Amino acid sequence: MYIAVAFGLSLMVNVWIFFRVSGAVFNPAIALALAVTGKIPPIRAINLVLSQIVGGITASALVEALIPGPLSVGTRLGGGISIARGLQFSECD
Repeated sequence: MYIAVAFGLSLMVNVWIFFRVSGAVFNPAIALALAVTGKIPPIRAINLVLSQIVGGITASALVEALIPGPLSVGTRLGGGISIARGLQFSECD
């Protein structure tokens, strides 16, 4: 729950800060949908999509530079969960 609330609050702050720049459109699919429906001009949609892709690449490069080396992560079942029960839930996806 804390992660969801923190993500929601961070998105709210970003929308509040950047709504005058891009109309708070942070997803290239939304920008393309707005262009297809005629809500924004096609040139603005192209600029938004390109800037969003460049921004995503830049952000990932910054994260890559800030994290020294590969992450040591792994997944495992929680206490009291058998392998059979864990496989049962993974097949539902």
